[in-house]
This record gives sequence, C-alpha cells and structure tokens, in this order.
Amino acid sequence: MTTATDFFKALDCLAASADPRIESLRWKVIREYSGLREVVTPLLVSQIGAGDVEWGHLAFHELRSQGFIEIVHAEFVWGNFTDQSMSLHLESISTLLTAALVRMKALKNTPVFDDLTYRQKELHRVSKGLDGLSIALAIQKIFLPIIAAVNSPVLLNEYINQTKLAFIYHWSDHFNETYSAHMIDIANKIVDAILNSEIDRAIVPAGEIWLCNTAIQDQQASIADG
Repeated sequence: MTTATDFFKALDCLAASADPRIESLRWKVIREYSGLREVVTPLLVSQIGAGDVEWGHLAFHELRSQGFIEIVHAEFVWGNFTDQSMSLHLESISTLLTAALVRMKALKNTPVFDDLTYRQKELHRVSKGLDGLSIALAIQKIFLPIIAAVNSPVLLNEYINQTKLAFIYHWSDHFNETYSAHMIDIANKIVDAILNSEIDRAIVPAGEIWLCNTAIQDQQASIADG
C-alpha cells in the first residue's frame, strides 16, 4: 500500500540529478539509447558514465528505479520511449487527476491549499527560463500533491507508477514554447480553481492534458509534412 512516505519519496525524486554524470546518462537514455535492446549492467553504466564499479552499481540502481532501465524477458535493457507511450502516460495522468478532483469535491476539505500556492509560484518562476525539464518537474510538483491530498492509496500508487522520472524527462523533451505555454496554462487553471473552491472548473483542464499533447503532436506532424 502506498503511504505518505512514498509520496514524499516521489516528490523528492522530481529533480535533476546533482551528479552531472547521472544527469548526462538520463538524457543519453532518452535521446540516444531509447529502444536499444542491449543488456544493461552496472559495469556498462560505469563505463558509459566514466565512473568506478561502485558508482556504476549506484547509478544502475537509480536509473532502474526511475524507469530509465527496464526488464524485458528477464534482462535489464534501456527504456523504450516513444510518442505513443508518452501519450498513454498522459492519458493516464489526465484520468487519474480527474478522478482525484472528483474525490476532492466530494471530500470538500483537503489540506492542499498552502502547498499549491507555493508550487504555483515556483512554476511561475521556472517558466521564465523556458527550460522544458524545469517546467515539467514544476507541473508534476503541482499534480502529485493534488493526487495525494484525496487520501486514496490506489490513485497515488498508480500516479507514481505513471510518472517515473524517465517519463518526465521524455515528456519534457517535447516542451517547445507553444506546448510549454499550454501546459502552464492548464496547471494554473487547475490550481486557481482549487484555491477558489471551484473544483468543477479544475476538472475540464485536467481532461485537456492528454488532448493538449495530441493537438501539439498533430501540429508538429503537419509542420514536418510540409
């Protein structure tokens, strides 16, 4: 069962790595190694990251726990990150967030307001830099407390599983100026509605998370086709 400890662990994970070698590895997995079905070992990780064997084991464990390394046919391999998988994750996020908001409306009293005010200010701060990863992490730091606030271990556990750090890195790699503006607008609408005790107004933008992603992908495909 998911607990408050799991929530705080998930929240703490929403950050870039302080180790530049691990941060570099995260992006290499997303941009270069995605879908490669080579067997991944701590030794391979240490070689790629130019670290010793002990560092390789620690980095391997961290990358695996965050979704950058997966198990396929009883072997560890690099994660496979596609637009289709991203859309499925975002559809799940949209559904889970909507379910949490419906539950929040029924409960009528949830201890989330102070945290959301702080998180919204943080989103406003990072949005000025237009860094996709910073914006994606700030948005998740808004959504995760909303899920946790309704005291549903099932919702929280599923949300944590759907939003592992590897997904967020892959998602953030699609944050151009237009998409960033859309997602920031959605997050702000949800927060404003909750803070004004108008939960119904938050449900519509929550449902637009997946639709927004689909619309942007269609637009990008149209541009690519010329």
